[in-house]
Amino acid sequence: MESQYQDINLDAVLGFHILQGYLRGTLEKWSSAHESLAQHARIESLLRKLSSLIEKAAHFLAQNDPKYFKEFEPVLGPHFWVFPRLWNQTDPLLAYTAFGSTKCLTEEMSDSCLTYLLGTWKESGKSCIVTSTCRNIMTKPGCSDYSLSHQLFYFLFADMLCSVACLVSLTSTNSDGWRPFSPGRSLRKDALENLVSKPYPTGVRWCDPNM
Repeated sequence: MESQYQDINLDAVLGFHILQGYLRGTLEKWSSAHESLAQHARIESLLRKLSSLIEKAAHFLAQNDPKYFKEFEPVLGPHFWVFPRLWNQTDPLLAYTAFGSTKCLTEEMSDSCLTYLLGTWKESGKSCIVTSTCRNIMTKPGCSDYSLSHQLFYFLFADMLCSVACLVSLTSTNSDGWRPFSPGRSLRKDALENLVSKPYPTGVRWCDPNM
């Protein structure tokens, strides 16, 4: 695959960065778990190959579409994807039992909402902005394929980039007692569970991290 880096799109590079973050976290965890040297060596070898592939693909993307690359550059750095160890579980009982037949969002919609989170929607733009349109799109239940993966990206970006205290403090409980983000739990775990269960309650507000 390394020789085909020119065929790798930005979504794939992002996915490789996420994998890279998980593998690094695995090595850190194993350092205190006395895993075998062979397992360490295997992961380290995979990380070296992955890092080389990411570097080549990212350089190619930056040269060929610099504007688009710049919009997502904040999440393409080597230190962005450092995962809390709590981000390791979801509830399979909350998985969709059926998927909608129509596409939930377009690439243009997804890019717009993600750049509002990243603050790259304009030069020196404010980050962690969630419009009502983006909230509705990114929490729409029953989505699949491209739409579902980009809903997940949206929650991952929000969890990694935006103020945890701000997100938690501004949540509200709707009539059936559901909270989109619950204090004391992994935000990503909540996001994943609720992403595949219920739409976002109307009373929830989001904020930028400097408020």
